[in-house]
Amino acid sequence: MSAQNTVAAQPAPISKWILSAQALVNSPSRQDGMSLEEEREQLRKATGQIYRAGQESKIPKESIVTAMIFLIRFYGLQSFRKYNRFIIAQACLFLAAKVEETPTKLYVPFNLV
Repeated sequence: MSAQNTVAAQPAPISKWILSAQALVNSPSRQDGMSLEEEREQLRKATGQIYRAGQESKIPKESIVTAMIFLIRFYGLQSFRKYNRFIIAQACLFLAAKVEETPTKLYVPFNLV
């Protein structure tokens, strides 16, 4: 089999960013035994943490919202039971600040946990 056939057979990377309704209902957290209400509460707390840490760090709202999107996308593919929401939230905030070109020191968001 040629290299061209191998590449063509693989799904496009963008497909990981588009979740079907079935994938959202049957999320990894739900598969790990978490109820829908508990999963929503975990998301609410994690996005609230991102918002508070971003405000305290004087990070622009665009970067804060980007961090929230990163977090929601992450937990669309991973379970809350496997990854600590506080650590993931801070990592998302730091990454979003870099992506949005809003320089911040690494220790600033982590001091706000």
